[in-house]
Amino acid sequence: MLDLQNQSKSAPAIRLESIAGDLPVEIANFDGGIVTLGREPENSIVVDSVSVSRRHGCIAQAGSQWIYRDLDSTNGSWVNGVQVFPGQVRLLRHGDVIQFADFPVRVSLSDTSDTAEESRSLLVFFGDRFEAEVFLGEAQARFVIGGPDASMHVDGESPDDVQLEVINIGNRLELCTGNCSNPIIVNGLAVGG
Repeated sequence: MLDLQNQSKSAPAIRLESIAGDLPVEIANFDGGIVTLGREPENSIVVDSVSVSRRHGCIAQAGSQWIYRDLDSTNGSWVNGVQVFPGQVRLLRHGDVIQFADFPVRVSLSDTSDTAEESRSLLVFFGDRFEAEVFLGEAQARFVIGGPDASMHVDGESPDDVQLEVINIGNRLELCTGNCSNPIIVNGLAVGG
């Protein structure tokens, strides 16, 4: 059975600690929604650093997960040393370090003891909009975009053609691309479209 959810499972609470100094300092604690970080006072987290942009980046709940997105910052963002380009999304895990220009922050998540079934999930985005979290815990579980047996359809694509199919096969997820005009991107890499 395919479990298709849109923000209905809660993510674990998240804590952010500045690790810029000798000792970590807690700067935020939240349990859902969207949190922005930057120099301007309208941000959820205000950072007093000229290297950090006015609206540098945001951390958001996506289903039962947390993601980070750079908001077109001037001096860039990195998660665990890998640059996050504007428009890209990075999944956050316990212990990750987000670098906002010259301001490093460690991510701590509350109890993350999910069942094995829930730990196998895909986050589905259309453009920058989070659409759904898909749980593929059972063997041979399938998630299909487009076509007659679709779990989800994409506006503007033919309802008769499969654009993407993801199948849980043992210890791996198999991805099959079909006929689609929109690019399919997995972990930042184009795989079809």
